[in-house]
Amino acid sequence: MRTIRQVRTFLIAVSLGLLLAFVFGPLAALFGRAVMRPTGPVAALSAFGPLRQALLLARSLALALCAALGATAVGTVLGRAVFAQSSRAQKLFALLMVLPLLLPPFVVALAFIMLTDRIGVHWFGFGAAVFVLSLAFAPLAGLVVWAGFVRIGESSRAAAELGAGPWRVCTQVELGLIRPYLWTAFGLIGLFSFADYGVPSLLRVTTYPVVVFSHFAACYDLRGALLSCWPYALLPGLALAGWSRLFGSRLFRAAGRPAGQRDSQRARRARRIWCVMFGCVLFVCAALPILVLLATAGGPDAYAAAWRTGRRQLLTSLALSAGTATLLVLLGGAVAAGICASVGWRRVLQNYLSLLPAALPGTVFGIGLICAWNRPSTAPVYTSPAILVLLYLARFLPFAARTLLAGLNRITRETLDAARLADASAPRLFRVVLAPLWAPAALVGWSLCFVLCSRELTGTLLVAPPGMETLAVRIYSLYHYGAGRLVAALALLLVLTGFAAFAGAGLLLRSTRRWCVSKT
Repeated sequence: MRTIRQVRTFLIAVSLGLLLAFVFGPLAALFGRAVMRPTGPVAALSAFGPLRQALLLARSLALALCAALGATAVGTVLGRAVFAQSSRAQKLFALLMVLPLLLPPFVVALAFIMLTDRIGVHWFGFGAAVFVLSLAFAPLAGLVVWAGFVRIGESSRAAAELGAGPWRVCTQVELGLIRPYLWTAFGLIGLFSFADYGVPSLLRVTTYPVVVFSHFAACYDLRGALLSCWPYALLPGLALAGWSRLFGSRLFRAAGRPAGQRDSQRARRARRIWCVMFGCVLFVCAALPILVLLATAGGPDAYAAAWRTGRRQLLTSLALSAGTATLLVLLGGAVAAGICASVGWRRVLQNYLSLLPAALPGTVFGIGLICAWNRPSTAPVYTSPAILVLLYLARFLPFAARTLLAGLNRITRETLDAARLADASAPRLFRVVLAPLWAPAALVGWSLCFVLCSRELTGTLLVAPPGMETLAVRIYSLYHYGAGRLVAALALLLVLTGFAAFAGAGLLLRSTRRWCVSKT
């Protein structure tokens, strides 16, 4: 018992140490530099005065809430359409729903700007930003809603249909049962939309992250940057506290195994209707932006020019994303193990610390890294690709930890006890039990981190060393010079790298499962 307690304490200490070092270290450096060596207090007060800050916050919150509402509504249609399919078809539809997430939101914004330019429409402003953010994050809401429908199962719906029609069952019964999932999707997308910089800046909407980035880039005002960070620390805490008070642990409460889909005539007719709705939404979310980019890029000469001008940036993005994603999986596994080992208030604290940075924009981490590493003694790090690796670790370690935590939760004590009772050796235990349960979460986490690193924009604009650009920064920079065909071709290359990462992870997962089966 004492050994188990010591191991648990060690895991908790390692988890907290990694979060504090990589994630909260830049934030502490920003706070310390602004407090100990304040610069530009007059500029800070003029740029972030109470009235202007209130107006910016109101506009940014309105944008985030409208985008979250639209994405949750569209995602509900996607999730319900996936659940309406047969058990075998659900996996294919879920995979199709994941693919639009490989399109960065700013690339979706670029695609619709190009589309409206072709038809001669001036398409900018608040409504355009809400539309793009809703489409970009709708598949994420769809995955969360689909998980909710899977938890309630087909048997609950069949029982409700005994006394009500399909429409009433859908609106009053099903949506009520998945209400925690709807609020979860709404909260996550609201936080992501509030922290987004690329879409509002491209669509000419002055929001809180846009002003923070522009003011710091123009004035290098650390005091103003520090004063602007409080909403990013407050909003995730309020969202997490409100969600916990409303739903507690109901979202994670296990449900019975869902029953199979009924094959009645009415079920087949409803399935066809949901298929049509799913196809229409997926076309607008993913197919239409890609078609617009293909039409704008034109013939092979655009792709040849894109390769000539963006080859170095593409190779840089691939190397940084692959290497950092591997580090994120390793460190995220340690953080997830510490969360699993903690109980009581320690678990609450670690959950909050691991969720808080997910809502912080890259601007905050970029400024913090500048404060921490921009000095003569650390110049070799600050002027090398290592600063970008530190940025990606700070931004995306929480995402890796939450993904790997789902894999650890699949390894229960009963499973390990059963393996020990069978006198399984340690190598066989890892090969037959742990690897099949851990591999899906690790590969999904790696591919997710690869995509997130390759599309990171805001922080990279601030801390990229001289002469070094990633592909996302190259696309964003060239757009402002009017290189439409070249931007479209480079954007397609960026999307293609994300597809390749997920396809490679899927093939590797299949190979791992076959290897585990062959060795049993």
